[in-house]
Amino acid sequence: AGLLKENIHYLFWNSKKKYPDLNPEYDELIQFWLEYWKSEGIEFPENLDPLLIKALIAVESTFDPKAKSKAKGSTASGLMQV
Repeated sequence: AGLLKENIHYLFWNSKKKYPDLNPEYDELIQFWLEYWKSEGIEFPENLDPLLIKALIAVESTFDPKAKSKAKGSTASGLMQV
């Protein structure tokens, strides 16, 4: 199991929370960071879907960059809770 593309998309599209406009302002930011990390030698799957990253952000933080994990003992914070 884990973070399969299908699992993240399912969580995103079937969430009780609604994400207006899917936050299009993140599209360019996501693309920038994908290109940056590729230039630094980080390998990603060839067909990495930016919507997968956006869906992960939506599920983890609802696009709130100041989000903090509510899990007991967790120090995760930020858009993707890392």
